Amino acid sequence: MKPPKLAGKSKSDLTGKAILEHLDDLEDVCLAEQRLADFRSGRSGSLSLREMMKRHYVRK
Repeated sequence: MKPPKLAGKSKSDLTGKAILEHLDDLEDVCLAEQRLADFRSGRSGSLSLREMMKRHYVRK
């Protein structure tokens, strides 16, 4: 049984899109791991929600 084409896209198009999305996800994981390592080593800190809202001009 042949899989249907999704929105006129070929298997190659869908595969390429899936690979790019996966690479984006891997990049996000690497960045998060680096930020966590920085936090644990004391090279960076954290903010309270209140402080973050003040810095970014978010109002309740």
